[in-house]
Amino acid sequence: MGVPAKPKYTSDSYTVALVCPKGIEFAAVEGMLEHTHPPIPMERAENAYTLGQIGNHNVIVAMLPETGTSAAATTVTQTLNDFNGVGGAIPVEEVHDIRLGDDVVSMPAGTFGGVVQFDRGKIYKDGRFERTGALSKPPNLLLSSAGKLHARHIREGNSLMKNVSTLLSKFPRMRKGPLGDPGSAKDFLFEATYPHPEKMNTCKSCLPEKLVNREPRSEAGPEIHYGTIGSSNLVFKDGITRNKLYDELGIICVEIEAAGLIDEFPCLVIRSISNYADSHKNKQWQPYAAATAAAYMKELLETIPSSEVYKARRAVDSLKSYDKDMESLKEKLLKEVWVGTIRKEVVDAAIKGKLDEFKERLFQIENGVMDQSHSIVHEIFNFLILGENQSIFGGRVKEDMTKAPHSGTREVM
Repeated sequence: MGVPAKPKYTSDSYTVALVCPKGIEFAAVEGMLEHTHPPIPMERAENAYTLGQIGNHNVIVAMLPETGTSAAATTVTQTLNDFNGVGGAIPVEEVHDIRLGDDVVSMPAGTFGGVVQFDRGKIYKDGRFERTGALSKPPNLLLSSAGKLHARHIREGNSLMKNVSTLLSKFPRMRKGPLGDPGSAKDFLFEATYPHPEKMNTCKSCLPEKLVNREPRSEAGPEIHYGTIGSSNLVFKDGITRNKLYDELGIICVEIEAAGLIDEFPCLVIRSISNYADSHKNKQWQPYAAATAAAYMKELLETIPSSEVYKARRAVDSLKSYDKDMESLKEKLLKEVWVGTIRKEVVDAAIKGKLDEFKERLFQIENGVMDQSHSIVHEIFNFLILGENQSIFGGRVKEDMTKAPHSGTREVM
């Protein structure tokens, strides 16, 4: 019997991970692959992967099992262990003329690194709430590549329509299905103060006089916008609050997955616009938006030399650094003045991610002990209950991170 042939690709062969929030996005990104690779056996088949190639990059396409920040963090971490999106626009006239089907790319602006979790922060004694949920900026390689691509688009225009057309030609079934462009005639932006009628699935009954008057674009096709993406754990359906997010934080797009990527994690967030983050949202534009986001991803990857990716910091190294910080926090908690079984149970609940149990036990502490440990109580309260990377504590994530010494994946988009 001959020796089995050595597989052409191993888990170390893949340097780029593409994380998709839904099945339609997964299908669009899969369709952008120039070649697909055979699957690689894993110890645990907990994630849906497709392996393949875009340009000179071997890529992993992973899909979230559900929406939300917890799913994003768990999927990304498991992906790194195994292998060593659609958002709502905040249109601002004369500043960011964002239309349905456009792409938004996270980019540092002001004090934010590209993504801010606007429902996360610190609560002080006087009741003040201070937002602290900003992710670090994308790595320099992705920033410079996105900047270079932006400059080329200014000169020559983007290739989004070309890439989408190639996708639909390659998979004609998608053209007959939902991925076609719904068209500007179905792009409705209503005044922020005008709510969608209750129990109505479409905008056929919405008052046309409440539509915002916008000039037609001089060129057909989606455009690309760069700026701050707002992330939260809640689905957003309010035009007035949406506009306040732009006024206060400069947010031009909202979504519910990006905050699940932990701080210091090397990633760039790409979201395509399927609604205006108000009560008029519907799912008609989601498939086409998924296709334009995948089209930008492909165009960006084609501008990045594979040799530069190998020089970048591995994503798993960032997770290991974060894991070390978690151990330090655990040691600090155990050294505090919480006494008896309450101390151990509170720490265990915090580290295991049992937030409801943690909150219950936290408020069972006697007032005297609470006063003595005021600083650490507020630190852990803000760190966990208010959403500071809370999902990283779930399941076997900490164990998984310590078992991935050979992970080669470097960038997650």
